[in-house]
Amino acid sequence: KKTGWYTMTAVANRWNPGGALPARLLSTQVSLAWRFKFTPVTGHPINAQAEPVTVTKFVPQGLNDLNAVRGGNPIPIRAYILRGGGEPVATPRYRLRTPEFQASFDDGATWQTLPATWQGSYWLMSVTGPVDGAYVSLRSIQADAHGDSTTETVIRAFAAVNVDGGV
Repeated sequence: KKTGWYTMTAVANRWNPGGALPARLLSTQVSLAWRFKFTPVTGHPINAQAEPVTVTKFVPQGLNDLNAVRGGNPIPIRAYILRGGGEPVATPRYRLRTPEFQASFDDGATWQTLPATWQGSYWLMSVTGPVDGAYVSLRSIQADAHGDSTTETVIRAFAAVNVDGGV
């Protein structure tokens, strides 16, 4: 109920209630961290405010039915930045700054920045899949002119298939 900057973090981990996770499991962890300024709406029965947060939808191109691609080749990835619609009040919309996209080939231990170009409705980047059967993790860092920001991370977003067809 107080005006101020807040950070909300959500982390979803996949787990197997029967024991160990399968070695080839994808999207083992997805996390979102939203930083936003909250100001209560006066005169509204629940002091509601829709927050100006974003979500990134990653769409790697050319994945097979197992969400894998042949390693060693460039893999185009579309990133759609989705913004809230806001119910029961409108979502504030501040100009988005240029986003940062990153990839990791070691389950998020290290990250490399991916250059991206605006294609009219999505950002397009490319990553060269590792040839050793590794996984590709993706991260999106968004900020707006107001100071609100979102960091979204998908560990093991998709797999790179090595030359003999295994993952």
